[in-house]
Amino acid sequence: MIIRKPENNTPPDKWDNIIYYGTSGNLPDISLLEVKVYNGCGTPVNNGIYQHFNSDFDIIEIIPELPNQNFPGNCDGSQVNTAGSYLTNYNEYNFMIDYRIRFNLNNSLRPGAYKLNINFCLAEVP
Repeated sequence: MIIRKPENNTPPDKWDNIIYYGTSGNLPDISLLEVKVYNGCGTPVNNGIYQHFNSDFDIIEIIPELPNQNFPGNCDGSQVNTAGSYLTNYNEYNFMIDYRIRFNLNNSLRPGAYKLNINFCLAEVP
């Protein structure tokens, strides 16, 4: 399972502007958005660690394709990567996702209203 890089119109590594309140300053970078994925069993790759997108990094991997199959039922942080059910192993198949925006006060940002579209994608990693 992965989280894809936020989609925006122009440019691809900046937030979309809805309205400007001024003319000076820089457009905010996508890297200001940080994402933390975690669950009760420590299943995600970077369980409980904030990660961010940048121009070279367009996904955040939640469950990796591992050389060994890790089956549900242990709840030991083993990054379960096989089929199972959230009904019988809730803490291994349920994820909390937190977002935060980390501004750098040294970066002069253009005042305005901005947006990002974030897509979650349940997909097999090739």
